[in-house]
Amino acid sequence: MVAYIVQALMDLQYVLPVFGPLFFIAVVLVLRRQRTKDSKNHRLLTEIAALVISFIYIMGILSITRLAVIPYTIIERVSENRSIIIQPGDIQIIPFDSITHILNFYGISTVIVGNLFLLFPLGLLLPWWFSNLNGLRISIIILLSSLVIEISQTIFGVGIGNIDDLILNTLGGIIGYALYHVTLKYAVPVTTRMSS
Repeated sequence: MVAYIVQALMDLQYVLPVFGPLFFIAVVLVLRRQRTKDSKNHRLLTEIAALVISFIYIMGILSITRLAVIPYTIIERVSENRSIIIQPGDIQIIPFDSITHILNFYGISTVIVGNLFLLFPLGLLLPWWFSNLNGLRISIIILLSSLVIEISQTIFGVGIGNIDDLILNTLGGIIGYALYHVTLKYAVPVTTRMSS
């Protein structure tokens, strides 16, 4: 797990030049919008905090999944005249095969836990970003996000597509959304009661 974190930090050098300016533009837009609304400072701080947390999370996803190095793998494949066509061994499509293998030989490992937690924050952040989304739509977005990650890793040669990763990532994101929903359901009445 430590190796993944170190690698993720090293990959940030590839990601920050692209996404750093986008993050800066988003913060400027939020500040500009808030200035015209005469709203309270805590709302502004909340929106900026949401942007900062989202930015850090997206950078982490791009680094951990190795999607950040895709441009360099494309250059490498082209310069070495290697194929970018998916080979039969590049995708694991048998559900629960790698999960069963990992559990039999290693028990609960960082691979399983890491895949569960990869999109867990997305389940928390999506309803924060888009309050009009229901649980089904959030689940579909989480599933599609995981699918894009797996397909991109396979196509660009930065990982191996695995149906079990798709299952674990989606399950983790749905658990994150369920936690958000339960917390919102039970925390809001408490705070309302305390303020009255």
